[in-house]
Amino acid sequence: MAQRKRKLGLIGFLAQGRAGFSLLEILVSIAVAGLGFLGLAALQASTMRNITVSRRAAVATSLASDQLEVARRQSFADVGDVAAQAVAVDGYSFTVSQTATPLGSGNAKEVTVTVAWEDQFGSHSLVSSTTVSR
Repeated sequence: MAQRKRKLGLIGFLAQGRAGFSLLEILVSIAVAGLGFLGLAALQASTMRNITVSRRAAVATSLASDQLEVARRQSFADVGDVAAQAVAVDGYSFTVSQTATPLGSGNAKEVTVTVAWEDQFGSHSLVSSTTVSR
């Protein structure tokens, strides 16, 4: 009786007589894992940048809020422009300035505080304003 050859499908052919992985399979898996690790490294760098900028923005918000509180506590006649002042917080320099613009019939002023700073990611600024009245 003649022995009949069985047709093996692709899966059967690949699984026939194999033990272990081929070099090509290992190289492909290393490449895929490497791409994944590169993506994680880029995500980590982006996260660190955002954390740094957010910390400085929080300090700038606090400085602006403090300056607006000073303006609110002053008498109406004393509220005016304040020249840019350098303020150091946690080893970083911030520049704080204030402008006061009369509104309407002069019974109110819009006080705008600008806080600017530079870091390794570039120049940043934050503007905050309030209205004070007689």
